[in-house]
Amino acid sequence: MLKALRSMLQTKERRSLPPQRDSRRFDEIWSMRNTKNPAYQDLAALRRQAWHLYKTNGYAKRAVNVLSTYLIGSGITPHAIGKNGKRAQKIDERLKFWADSIRCDFEGRHNLYGIQSLVAKHLVRDGECFVLRIHDKNRKIPVCLRVIDADAIDTSKGLQGIEFSPSGIRIGYHFFLSPPEITQFERQSTFMPASEVLHVFQADRCGQLRGISWLSTILDRLKTFDEYEGAQLEKQKISANFMGVFRDLEIQDIAPYEEKMEQMMKPGSMLVAPAGQTVEWSNPPSVGDFKEFTEHNSLSMAAGVEVPYMLLSCDYSKTSYSSSRLELINFYKHIEALQNNLIIPTLCEPIFQWFLEALELTEVSTTGIRASWARPKRDFVDPVQEIEAYERAVKSGFLSHSDVLKEMGRDPDEVYCELTYLKDLFKKNDILQPTEKGTV
Repeated sequence: MLKALRSMLQTKERRSLPPQRDSRRFDEIWSMRNTKNPAYQDLAALRRQAWHLYKTNGYAKRAVNVLSTYLIGSGITPHAIGKNGKRAQKIDERLKFWADSIRCDFEGRHNLYGIQSLVAKHLVRDGECFVLRIHDKNRKIPVCLRVIDADAIDTSKGLQGIEFSPSGIRIGYHFFLSPPEITQFERQSTFMPASEVLHVFQADRCGQLRGISWLSTILDRLKTFDEYEGAQLEKQKISANFMGVFRDLEIQDIAPYEEKMEQMMKPGSMLVAPAGQTVEWSNPPSVGDFKEFTEHNSLSMAAGVEVPYMLLSCDYSKTSYSSSRLELINFYKHIEALQNNLIIPTLCEPIFQWFLEALELTEVSTTGIRASWARPKRDFVDPVQEIEAYERAVKSGFLSHSDVLKEMGRDPDEVYCELTYLKDLFKKNDILQPTEKGTV
């Protein structure tokens, strides 16, 4: 007895990711295993499950899109600043030229903000993403970015594809850079120094090597609920096909009708039965508490991915102004923490440093230049009160005018240039400026 109890306790102490139950629709995805590397097997299986659900389940796709949209939006915009204003302005112009075009993308598909959005989707769905620095002397700014997903890393080398120094510092990664259509036996991995790689993932424990899908907490629930919805839909579909059987007293032989029975089973159909039988009506099963169960399950999934219920389910019938405002305030705090502690330091800042190093190669001095980041626009829940709060903060000196513009997702330099242009235009055409106290 004691031996069995001790064995149970030791089993529970082992750290492992929650197993996913098998099912008819997901057997192939859920049964993928890698016995050579159990730690990587869990991560790879989770990524495959998350990707499969992202393609087939609306809740999974909605969760990924909501988180990536609120994290990045139209882009986390960099601005070059420094004590030397002219130098900073010159570099900022080149930065905008590089970031706003597809010149910064190795594949020529996205601008910098499209790359940010792509990385955010991989981060939420797969748990991690890699960005490589590619040097290209033929470009005006000799650097571009290549996004690599987690499945491209060669886990047969190093520690889960990562090489470490004796002191535990990451020195490089092994990647399969050739197209995935080439078989595993033909592909050759390439070693990339850590200085050329950005590994973006959320570390939930010290010493964590790889990222875990943000959907891992709800994958099993998503799969089971998807099956439940499918079963309910199939049940209602079958019950609607057959309505009743009609007995014709004059027809003795119904053999000619038997072959057509299956084709005749449609919503509202009447099937001919042999003589001596009565009319019987099907009793379609009711959906019961399907709505309540769906709402509760959606609420649990929203809590699992830390997204407001109304954003995940698109159901606003259960929310009031006060509750939705409180949900959004807490959600914005969560998003702001992720931006400040994850996205900007591990993705945005290193990319900006790569850009400065590329400018140095073109003999442009970048001494004393640093980046200021404007986060995506945050829509007001109560515009009147929130704008009034900003005005008081600026007047009290707690925030600067440019700080407010950055929080609203605007570029301060562009706004000031636009205001100057409008002021001159109004003055030229003798138009009264529509501002309080006659100031812009």
